[in-house]
Amino acid sequence: MSKLKLLIAIALLVQIAVFVTWLVSFKPEEEIALEKLGGNAFRFPPHLLYKDNLEFGYISSKNRSDYNIVIGVTTKWHRKGWPLMRLLHSLMENMNQQEREETLIVVFIGEVNMLIVQRIVDELELRHKQHLESGLIDIIAPDRHYFPDLEQLRLQPTDTYALVKQQSKQNLELAFLMSYARNKGLFYVQLEDHMLSLQPQFVSTMKRFAYIKSALGNPKLPSWFVLDFNAASIAGKLFKCAELPYFINYLQMFYNDMNSLQLLHFFIQTKVCYHQKMSELRCERNMQRYWLKYDTALFGQSMLTKVSSTTTAAEPQTRVLVSSSMSAYQHYILSSVYLGERYYIGRLPAFEELPQPGDVVQFIFQQPTLLRSYIIRSGSTAEPLKRLYNTNVEVRPALEISALQLANEYNVTEDEFLIVGAFDSRGVAAGMLDASIGALQELRLRIQDFRDHEVLLNEIKLELIE
Repeated sequence: MSKLKLLIAIALLVQIAVFVTWLVSFKPEEEIALEKLGGNAFRFPPHLLYKDNLEFGYISSKNRSDYNIVIGVTTKWHRKGWPLMRLLHSLMENMNQQEREETLIVVFIGEVNMLIVQRIVDELELRHKQHLESGLIDIIAPDRHYFPDLEQLRLQPTDTYALVKQQSKQNLELAFLMSYARNKGLFYVQLEDHMLSLQPQFVSTMKRFAYIKSALGNPKLPSWFVLDFNAASIAGKLFKCAELPYFINYLQMFYNDMNSLQLLHFFIQTKVCYHQKMSELRCERNMQRYWLKYDTALFGQSMLTKVSSTTTAAEPQTRVLVSSSMSAYQHYILSSVYLGERYYIGRLPAFEELPQPGDVVQFIFQQPTLLRSYIIRSGSTAEPLKRLYNTNVEVRPALEISALQLANEYNVTEDEFLIVGAFDSRGVAAGMLDASIGALQELRLRIQDFRDHEVLLNEIKLELIE
């Protein structure tokens, strides 16, 4: 039995090796035609037919084309924070060094206003300079003539203009991004900036699934076209780079007619349900072989969730007043998180006024109170960029500091607060207070540097001494 298993494993490895060799060398007819036409995928839509020498509005690339996985990310300008940075952070956290070396992340900025494009580029260069220089991240933006007049789209009686405009623009964005990525690697994965990576080593998981399904496929039946790692939208879908031109053409022809996920469905239906006499059941089976689904979602939506209570009835919340120099987002108020109801998200109204040095979160005791310990958690797995860093935990004793003789043990601020702790790399501040500090008037969190995103607190627990 062990010899049989060994022979099966060897046969499987040989099939995978043959498939990879074919995938590297194979170029479908559409791709060869596109190369001969000088990349006319960018000029296929009717409004571009008479525009020559269409170029990128912006491009930053190391011009490599030997990657195993190419991840395409569509993004745009957001007034409220940077969902793109959250996504990139989750991708980096869930890739090991080997996966980073064989992966390219292409960020497509769906804007034609170069001032907006440059602002997003500046933020990427600030936060991911190392990854841009190493070739892990490319940045592209379309020429200002790429999109058609989105005010003149066709509408069906049941359509809303806003929806048709959004999905038409997204289809053309995907076509542009896929056209750029098709020569960069073996496999292409589509993502959007509001997504998050949910599992460690997701690159190896996707690659292994693709190799196994390719090697075990029946040569007499159509090979898979798409692998699905997130069922909710076009995001999370994996394609063979060599076969992308098929779907690119479909996106360009029907960009005004339906959303990208519907187009993918009808594209595959057209490929495998090829005559009218085919039964509905057989058509569905063929589509399932062409569109394979992984059993666990590797990507998910970035969203806010509620948290369970972090305090008990014995803890006297009513003795503490909570406030912040940062305004709260909608109904997620600071007192709510202290009572354990939901997140507190602090930010100032305009983008230029996100949290900055000197902003504070305050816990003011109505009467001098002894504090044994504190635990304050910021950010979350879904919102890692909203963790607090470079933020001190400071307390104001009820007695004058000079009377406590603590000058040599703690740093003291100009307004007579003792610095008793700080947030660590996980966005957590926790500590026990020295009994010699005595009763407190106030505990506060003081931000030390500029923030380019909101502050999120999901647990505040103060252990008081009665």
